[in-house]
Amino acid sequence: MGQSEIQRHYTPAEYFALEEQSELRHEFFDGEVFAIAGGTKSHNLHYAKHRA
Repeated sequence: MGQSEIQRHYTPAEYFALEEQSELRHEFFDGEVFAIAGGTKSHNLHYAKHRA
């Protein structure tokens, strides 16, 4: 039998701390963090808006 994958739920503050330290860009949705390919202008504006 395989093991269940443990999913971690992040707070918005944890997500923003992760983004500041990571070379990869991520999406944050409902407590989950997903790696995304590249950074889009939309993502950067959204990130900056919510960091202020």
